[in-house]
Order: sequence, then C-alpha cells, then structure tokens
Amino acid sequence: MTVVVSDNNPNFFLLEELAAFRAHALKAVQQGRGQLCILCATLDAPLYNTDEFRDAVRTLVTHDRYGQARFLVKDIRPMIENGHRLLQLAHRLPGKVEVRKLTVAPMNTDSAWLVVDNATLLYKHDDATYNGYVDYAAAPKCKLLLEEFTNLWELYGEEDPNLRQQLL
Repeated sequence: MTVVVSDNNPNFFLLEELAAFRAHALKAVQQGRGQLCILCATLDAPLYNTDEFRDAVRTLVTHDRYGQARFLVKDIRPMIENGHRLLQLAHRLPGKVEVRKLTVAPMNTDSAWLVVDNATLLYKHDDATYNGYVDYAAAPKCKLLLEEFTNLWELYGEEDPNLRQQLL
C-alpha cells in the first residue's frame, strides 16, 4: 500500500492506490461521530461497495441521533445495474442515509471526495484514478467543500425514481 506521510503535517497522507484509499476511507468513517458526505461520479464500487465500509457507515449514522450520510452521485447507472451496499443501506435507513443524483456538474468536475464530521477529508484529484490524499485535520477545506455540497444537494440533488425502485 503506497502512502506518503507529510513532513509538515502528521495528519496528511498522500495516497496512490486503491488499497490506501480503501483503508483511509474506512478509518475516517470509523473515527467519525455522525456526519458523512461523499461527492463522486459513481459511488466508486471498488472503494465504497464493501461490507466493512457499509457497516462503518451504519455505525456512524446510528451512533448519534443526528447522524447522517449523504451521497451525491453524478452517474447512478452502475449502482442500479450492479447493486450497491450503500444504496441498500439507504433503503434500510431512510432519513439517515440518502443517495441523490447530481443533475449539474460541480465546480471541479473531475475530483471526488469524502468528508467526515466537517474535519476529515479524503480527496481524489481525478475520480477515475486512485491518486489523492487524506487529511484528518482539514476543517477549513472541509467547510468550503461542504458549502458547495449543501448547495448542490439542495438545488441539484435529485431523488431519482430509479433509486427508489430498488425497494421492490
């Protein structure tokens, strides 16, 4: 697993492969106290469609009465066609876990990210590759990303009927 620790910031790690992203995504959610937001193209199955990650999200949102996980996804087709553990979790915990289709492109159309508790950031420079970083003390950057996320969620996050049909 390729991880490079920053000399200046012990909370910052450069990540260069799926295994590193998977380990840090899981760690970030397991350390969280109640809030998770993910913005990505397809809710990256190799990264997020695992039993461990789903269980960590379930624990995160049920541990706190205000716990919540929100996922903004640009292309929901792979989730519908192949299934996804987080989509199944959203059906079991409505109001706690929500998935919406993004109807417009965000400011940085290529990046993808995960924010936990307004402080931890897992960032992919290009959604199609595993190259980026995790910062466990990124509150200022998280604040900016979450402002964009909230705006996109409220204005351009669509509750696609195809996501609801999975309940049948």
